[in-house]
Amino acid sequence: MKKMGIDQTSAWLFAIILTCASFASIYLLLDMLATDPSQRMVEEIAMMEATDDEESSEPEKLEKEDASSQEPQQAPVKSSQSMGGITPWSYRGKSGPDFWGSLSDDYMDCQIGREQSPIDINNPIRTGELKNLIFRYKASSVDIVNDGHSISGSFNPGNYLEYQGASFSLVSFSLHLPSEHTVDGIPFDMELQLVHQGDNGKSLNLGIFIEEGNRPNKYLAPVWKRMPKKAQQSGGEVTLDLMKLLPKNRKYYAYQGSQTTPPCREGVEWLLLVQAIKVSSKQIDEFIEIYRNNSRPIQGINKRSVFVSSNR
Repeated sequence: MKKMGIDQTSAWLFAIILTCASFASIYLLLDMLATDPSQRMVEEIAMMEATDDEESSEPEKLEKEDASSQEPQQAPVKSSQSMGGITPWSYRGKSGPDFWGSLSDDYMDCQIGREQSPIDINNPIRTGELKNLIFRYKASSVDIVNDGHSISGSFNPGNYLEYQGASFSLVSFSLHLPSEHTVDGIPFDMELQLVHQGDNGKSLNLGIFIEEGNRPNKYLAPVWKRMPKKAQQSGGEVTLDLMKLLPKNRKYYAYQGSQTTPPCREGVEWLLLVQAIKVSSKQIDEFIEIYRNNSRPIQGINKRSVFVSSNR
């Protein structure tokens, strides 16, 4: 009996322990069921907030990328030194007159200069203070070249132009089609430009307008016969007698301007003969075959005065 009592007591204790363990398991299970959904919710909310943060930062990232991609890329200004001494330019496209000032730091006057050439001659001021031009030209040898921008030539020393008491030595010439300068907004067919240099270093350019006539100009014929059709070619030497080429009327316009080609340096005294000379339509056509347009557009007058001499 005693043995049975002990066994029965052990059985009851075992039953009680098993029951407690079951209650503990049920409690833990209920606790897990009660807490898991909230934890999952917290985790989901955290994940959603993290996702929202990533999504909200994405437009800012894209906006920065768009801003950087849309920001204009300014090309570095090329120095003429980096191009072997001369920066290439032309009369059209991205190296044309509208862009000369950005091609080289040496060409900045082309863009920011306030006394640029050519200009339109409109309502010039008549004055007696402009003295008669004195030409001391003689028949001279000229080396004709196609320099890539015009038909030009260099004169041997010995030709001079006297202007307002100062003497200027004739250096070179160039031809432009149509004329770079205009009168009352109308261009001439061509323009011959004679470049002079003073002893003091001052530049003086004389422009001679050219218009179509009935006959070839025999005084310019030697140039036309030797005009090279390809750039950087020489046509050889010819003899020009400029005194015979000049018009009879020596009345002229005068104003302060610049070179009409890069570097567009200012401080050039410009004189333009009022009376034009003539060439034939064939001569004009022959020049067009080489250069259809090699003239810089008209520049702003910018409060400059243009004078016209009273002499004839």
